[in-house]
Amino acid sequence: MSNKSCNSFVKCSAVRGEDTIFFIKDYCEHYHSDVMKEYLGEENFAYFGTDEENTAYYYFKDSLSVDNLNRIKEQADEYIIAAPVLYMSQESLEDKNITFLKVDRDVDETELKINDEIAKFAMKAVYNKKLPLEATMISRNCGSDIEKGISTNFDGMHLNTDFIANLYALYGEERMNYVLANTVQMSDGDGRYSPGNKAWAKEININNAEDDRRTFYVNSHPAVLDGFITAYRKHVKEFKEQLDKEENKEQMSENTRDYTKITARGDKVVNIEKDISGRDIAIIDRTATSNKDYVVAIGYHTATGDWEQGRYGFESQEKAENWRKNEYGSEKPKIEYIKINVANDAFIKKSGVGSVFKMPTNGEYAGFTYYMFNDKIRPSRQLVDLQSDSRELCYELSVREDREIELRKGYGDNEQIVVLTAEEFKEAVGGTTNKDYETQENTDTKWLNTSVPQEAFRKEYPKSMLFVLPNKQDFGGMSFFIPSAFVGEDKNSDDGRILIRLPEDFVIKAQSRDETREATLTAYDFNRLCNNTTAEDYKQAQAESAPGSETPSDWNYVSVPEKARIASFDDSTLFRMPDGKYQDYTYYVPNKCVKENAEKGTIRLSLHNDYTVRLSDNSGEEKKTAELSAKDFCEEVRGKDAGAYGTEYKRPSIEANTSFDEKEKALRTAVPDEMKARPNWVVVKTWWNAEKGKYNKRPVNCNSDKGEYAESDNPETWTTFDNALKYLKEKGGTTVAYALDGKDNISCIDLDRCYDENGQQTALAKKVLSKCGKTYVEKSVSGNGLHIFGKTSGMDIRTFSKDGDLEFYQKEHFIAMTGDGAGYSRLESFDTSEMKELLSRKCEKREEWKGVNLPNGVTSLGDDAFAVCSSLTSITLPESLMSIGEYAFYGCGSLTSILIPNSVTSIGWAAFFECSDLTSIIIPNGVTMIEGDLFYGCSSLTSITIPNSVTIIGADAFSGCSSLTSITIPNSVTKIGDYAFRNCSNLTSIIIPNGVTIIQNRTFFGCSSLTSITLPKSMRAIYWDAFYDCSSLTSIIFEGTKAEWNALTKYSDWNGNTGAYIVHCTDGDIEKADS
Repeated sequence: MSNKSCNSFVKCSAVRGEDTIFFIKDYCEHYHSDVMKEYLGEENFAYFGTDEENTAYYYFKDSLSVDNLNRIKEQADEYIIAAPVLYMSQESLEDKNITFLKVDRDVDETELKINDEIAKFAMKAVYNKKLPLEATMISRNCGSDIEKGISTNFDGMHLNTDFIANLYALYGEERMNYVLANTVQMSDGDGRYSPGNKAWAKEININNAEDDRRTFYVNSHPAVLDGFITAYRKHVKEFKEQLDKEENKEQMSENTRDYTKITARGDKVVNIEKDISGRDIAIIDRTATSNKDYVVAIGYHTATGDWEQGRYGFESQEKAENWRKNEYGSEKPKIEYIKINVANDAFIKKSGVGSVFKMPTNGEYAGFTYYMFNDKIRPSRQLVDLQSDSRELCYELSVREDREIELRKGYGDNEQIVVLTAEEFKEAVGGTTNKDYETQENTDTKWLNTSVPQEAFRKEYPKSMLFVLPNKQDFGGMSFFIPSAFVGEDKNSDDGRILIRLPEDFVIKAQSRDETREATLTAYDFNRLCNNTTAEDYKQAQAESAPGSETPSDWNYVSVPEKARIASFDDSTLFRMPDGKYQDYTYYVPNKCVKENAEKGTIRLSLHNDYTVRLSDNSGEEKKTAELSAKDFCEEVRGKDAGAYGTEYKRPSIEANTSFDEKEKALRTAVPDEMKARPNWVVVKTWWNAEKGKYNKRPVNCNSDKGEYAESDNPETWTTFDNALKYLKEKGGTTVAYALDGKDNISCIDLDRCYDENGQQTALAKKVLSKCGKTYVEKSVSGNGLHIFGKTSGMDIRTFSKDGDLEFYQKEHFIAMTGDGAGYSRLESFDTSEMKELLSRKCEKREEWKGVNLPNGVTSLGDDAFAVCSSLTSITLPESLMSIGEYAFYGCGSLTSILIPNSVTSIGWAAFFECSDLTSIIIPNGVTMIEGDLFYGCSSLTSITIPNSVTIIGADAFSGCSSLTSITIPNSVTKIGDYAFRNCSNLTSIIIPNGVTIIQNRTFFGCSSLTSITLPKSMRAIYWDAFYDCSSLTSIIFEGTKAEWNALTKYSDWNGNTGAYIVHCTDGDIEKADS
């Protein structure tokens, strides 16, 4: 570093000695990074990446302390950091979402040095096992990984159990037992679990509440899961037996090892002496290893070869023994230590084997610092207010009573040294609190406030911040440092301006990166030059600033009128977009990024560059979504006043509120307490489908801010009765619905068209009501049907009657509730002889449906007509048939083929969902749309013919068709839905027709054998994760130019984890890295 650089450094009378150290360090790091590289210790840590839960994994090779947290480069929700030593309090760790793992105690150092994946796996395994079994998050992850493992390794006949070893290593025996036993216990009545596994599960005590237990329930097929549990228990047994054998061998080896001569890690023990308390103090020779030093091992254990504390880094045996003699010599009289508590804010930084502290700012030795060895420091708490019993974090220092403490201030010729005895030192710092270390402003000093825009800021360092001067008077491109204590938020601004508050005697030294230009500014000069400058004043300065510091602020700021806000919740606030392109769209912003200005009637939003604003529009039949970067979002809403937000956003009128209040009262009064007490509730949104002549219903997950669907077989998407009503009131919907789960014995008879044109009940309705007893009955949402609730221990009958006039639901179904017309608020049993006879006669037993011939003249198959007829192998459909209803053959796992007559023009949603044995099918020429989920989970499907009449392929239409190797999409198709070919793992190539303009979210996600895909020139956008995990992809053929390819809108991770493909355009190729 040149003398010129050091001598011309900023003069600042307001910065104290210890701050100056960091101030100079920041300056040198920016202007002389090549010289500072070694000092900064860039090689002292390893970053292993993040996992799917946005947890980052680090290895700090020296220590974990507040001083070296600047090594963290990636923003994450949580951090797991391994280090040999910790110098942070537990409260500080929790505040920063850090989990500390001690190297060689919690995690083996060798595992951290193999590769990133092994290191991350080892750290995650330790983290999983540190938390108690009642921690639902880890149990939920464990259950989810079991489900994924079974789904991936089960081919429909056999389960490959090789993945059990990884799960066992990742979660441990106790967690695996806990999750699996919980699932078996909650399915105690399910005969598909073996008696042995049920008896094993009963021995394990599950301590979570029932609501929590649902979150880690394994939703795999019970028969397959039972096989998994058996294989898992066998693995555990064999693993323990092998472990016992190895431990016996190791014990035999241990019995012959002399730890008085060699440590557990194989280093030589030179000699051992006892201190006055009887502890063994050993000298360890590590010169034969990469450490090349001697160690004084304090509290050495001759039985195990390890030690409690160590003093490392001695160059010779003699120096190590001299230090041991001076500190722990047995001839010396016993040394007494004084315990002294000092405030948390007294700590400055860790330095080598010790730490630097500062003296109180309001005492005689203000500005002085002192040094303490780390083994004499431990985190503690102290009482700071006797009356309120208030406590705060502190450090407990152990100071020998005969020791003298050196206090230092200043440097070089100006250095001052004061020596205090242990008692004097205790008197000066003992019991000090954080208030004693606050910086005291000189009341005689005048301070100048300067407001600058975010564009003036460049980079933040531990104790100072780097700024640039505006493009005025030849100052453009010159940068300067300001101590962080002088920088804050300009609270009077709406766009995130920065307030720099300087004492009048402060002097700024600014210079260009190449040191060809310099400028010295007083606080007054700086204020006149920079105060109230705008973003435009820094445009040229940004272009001229140094590489690495030219990036704009990481944050974007914009103000929206109060009228934009719809509702505020515990963690976030719901807003709406102004009139224009995104009118009717809404979005959520975390409350920590929201700040109100009551005087101006505005709300300021602070959004990080990495933040994505997710917009959704639920106003129509189909949910619409969009995503904007923070910058694009701010541009979209900036400058829009209240007039741009039209009328008030769907705020309920008095009539609407009254209507809701009446609905809520009816539901709370009528619904049986047994149902209200269970967390089986969702909100339902309905709209009239004129084409089908009935209401369409969409269950909404109240736990999601994104308006996602609720799932009838996924308890994580359900909530409590009260929460569902709250969601309904605040965010809208038609009513609430109850999820039948088959675990509480609650079931429902659904009768449609129960009233004739005169309002009189039909004969069937009267018959059912006369036999069901005094149970809970209410009208359906349409007003023309009845829902009759009761209880059953389980009936092996079909869901739908063969006449289509009665539906009997026992599980995996939502019932929309109204509370309208209820007579009784209790649940009677359906297991009476009369009800069983009625339901069995109407619905028939499923096992009797194996081969079916429908007579000619039948024009339609109703919804769920043959749903879950697991024994159905064949069916003959008549030529008169025109439509097949939703879920018509859902779960017909034995159905191998079906011939659909050419007369059929409509096939309903999920009609062949999970027909796992279906191998081929031909879609008739009159069908115009392949509905969503139509062939979901048809894992044996190898051939399908799609006619030219089809224009739309719906969401998840072929998801999980893992045997499908190729498919021809006709040119008539213009839209392919989300997830359409997800996890078609054997699909090798596909050609997208010319009319398609968008590849939707995750359309080809997990198509791991896909090597080639052809995209038309008409393509305009590729959405999120469209080709994610297409690991074999080598070729994308784009029927347009390179310029047109580059102009495509490509969203986040559209090509994540793909192969090293090449994009072949009409005028040349593009490598993956540039695509």
